[in-house]
Amino acid sequence: FKKKTVYEMIFFFQAEDGIRDFCLSRGLGDVYKRQVFGGKAKDVYVNDMFRINLLTFNFEAPEQSGTIPEPRAHHMTYVFGNRIYLFGGFSQSCVFNDVYVFSCATHVWRKEKVVGERRPRKREWTSLASSGKDKADILLLFGGYSTSLDFEDEENLADLWAFDLTKSNWWQVEPEGVRPPGRSGHTATTVGSKMWVFGGIEIRRGTPVRYFNDVWVLKGLAKGQPMWQPVEVKGESPEPRVGHTCCSYGNDLVVYAGKGSSGLLDDLWVFDTKKTTWSQIQYVGGCPVARYKHTATAVSYTHLTLPTIYSV
Repeated sequence: FKKKTVYEMIFFFQAEDGIRDFCLSRGLGDVYKRQVFGGKAKDVYVNDMFRINLLTFNFEAPEQSGTIPEPRAHHMTYVFGNRIYLFGGFSQSCVFNDVYVFSCATHVWRKEKVVGERRPRKREWTSLASSGKDKADILLLFGGYSTSLDFEDEENLADLWAFDLTKSNWWQVEPEGVRPPGRSGHTATTVGSKMWVFGGIEIRRGTPVRYFNDVWVLKGLAKGQPMWQPVEVKGESPEPRVGHTCCSYGNDLVVYAGKGSSGLLDDLWVFDTKKTTWSQIQYVGGCPVARYKHTATAVSYTHLTLPTIYSV
């Protein structure tokens, strides 16, 4: 990215406040269609699904069948082929660590029968990322927030797990090096064979106590020798934040908005993974209202879509 580069926002949709509080749903899908599942509608956790066509901007509610996931929010999703994988989240009385699979062709859900006894602790607001372009069928799960309802069993997690989408089994990954501090609400984005972690939050008894703006990289995935490394960033960095979005753009990471200690943010930053430098991108024309817990998807090398229908 050069300083004069214009990054065009081609799609933005915002619903009225209260339709889906706190943006706790998850958006997922392909270039032309986006699926939205679950979240918190006012004071009720839901497990409905909506789909929007990005060519016609029409919403529809596909009929779901099979074993539909329980209502939840702060879950994570990942698209593999024509299937959508869903992990974890929380509801009014429960935190989850289950895995569900949705077929985009048949609209049928199934609860994945995980092989073996090992699996991640129940958690919310974690991250899912591919383990590399040659290992798209292996998911990496990092961090998240886990707690009991009385906060007695609370932990800001920094563990790393891998899930094989073809064999349906979990195993814990123990990288070399010093691992990042425990966090949730961060982003983990794969560029080539490296996973980059940015931002997030530390929570104590349900209250934010620390916002992060550090960058960590998980190297050695291609060789099967993972290693954590803190990234020494050159120059200015974005404000510490949580609930932002991060998309890969060639060798760059594009970070948009989020929430910091000062409130909601609407800034756009690009991180060059080769030079380890940040650049703030200046908008041309109007920009979306400040927000966090939204979704963003890079659909080409010239556009970023913000199919965000739930905004705080």
